[in-house]
Amino acid sequence: MSFSIFVTVLTLSLSTFAEVWTATNTWNADREKQYSVWVQKNWGKDFFARKENHDGIANIFQGLRVDCADTVYSARVIFSYLHSLPFVMNDASGGKKLISNSMTRWDSRPEKERIRNFLFLVYNLVSTKSMPNDTYPVKVSRETITPGAIILTVEKNHHSWVIKNIFPTGIPHLVFNSTVGAYSSLILQERKSWPNGDWVFEGDVTPKGNGGVRYWRKESELKLPVWKVTGYSEEQYAIKPGKWKYDLQKVLQKSEESSQQTAVRLIENICADIKQRVDAIKESEAFLKSTGYQCMSEVDFDNYSTPSRDRRLADEIIFLRNFVKNLVHDRNEISLDKKTWQQLKVVFPHLDVDVATESQNQKRTIANRASLCRIKHYSRGEDVEKLVDLAEIKRRLFTNRLSSNPNHPPEIRFGEDVAVKNNCPSWGNLKLNYVE
Repeated sequence: MSFSIFVTVLTLSLSTFAEVWTATNTWNADREKQYSVWVQKNWGKDFFARKENHDGIANIFQGLRVDCADTVYSARVIFSYLHSLPFVMNDASGGKKLISNSMTRWDSRPEKERIRNFLFLVYNLVSTKSMPNDTYPVKVSRETITPGAIILTVEKNHHSWVIKNIFPTGIPHLVFNSTVGAYSSLILQERKSWPNGDWVFEGDVTPKGNGGVRYWRKESELKLPVWKVTGYSEEQYAIKPGKWKYDLQKVLQKSEESSQQTAVRLIENICADIKQRVDAIKESEAFLKSTGYQCMSEVDFDNYSTPSRDRRLADEIIFLRNFVKNLVHDRNEISLDKKTWQQLKVVFPHLDVDVATESQNQKRTIANRASLCRIKHYSRGEDVEKLVDLAEIKRRLFTNRLSSNPNHPPEIRFGEDVAVKNNCPSWGNLKLNYVE
């Protein structure tokens, strides 16, 4: 055999069994800090939409569509790939072997295809249900709750977030996503607040519930019982769910947030939630249209229904309302600028009663230039877009006019006063539950 043929055969042999990527570095404390900084600087809502990275290099991950669990795993996988570090996780399908970057199942495909196919494999395997097997609950401290950590709810609510940043005020910047389908946007979602602890830990405020802030296990600890993992802590489970986010903020904050800053942040979160609801219903409507408006299957119904999203919106509005109530109680309305205070009075006109009673007695509002969270939603029956604002959305939400049912047309989803017959089956509990 000639030398050139030998080299060719050897090259083909090696490429046939190419790893997804070769890990030439190892994880340690410095690498974890590097990961934290990378998430803070790079993990944004446009990560899968932008054509180029911040360094001008083509983004080979553009176009990937991810749900909430996919988003969490993507950050860890992609950082590991970009920095030649190993990525290893438990096989969520029940296999005893680990899933890792050293897999060779994609033969001699180019590196870009190998990493994208590996991500597709991860997406098909993982869920919020499998996430506890690759992570562990952390102590409440500035050293352990950092960019790159994640938040997970109990299995009942199946949601997760990546902590992108912790502001000096102790407030997190979270990146996440919801359901994913052919009509989903490539843009991820963001919020700047802790989720409601009553929802994160709903029904199980114990280590077995797996809720709370968590971090990635070392490869050597993936098969250990979680309580044996280095850094494991049950501290979060000793906190009452209703106090959880307040306690975390208090521990993590280095400076106080002004009343005006708080109001602006909470309003921005609510506006973002409403925008995301509009987008989710657009995706649902596009899917229904593609099927000729046939009734959804149980799987599709679960993907496109919005009870958890609507619960989170209710929680955010109640949090803002309680903040305003406290200002009134302390006679501190003057801490807000005049415009913000006038806008909030329109949204919350009767703070002396509960939110449901307030909403029942609240007059319908017409969106105008002074309105908070002005946004348009589609009406299928009229084939037009209708303008609503926060005050009207809040009134409809707490009078049970908004619908989480994805078989309903958009105008019903947004609580317009129209009658539409719908004989499609529904699954799950779509009733709005909230803690005031």
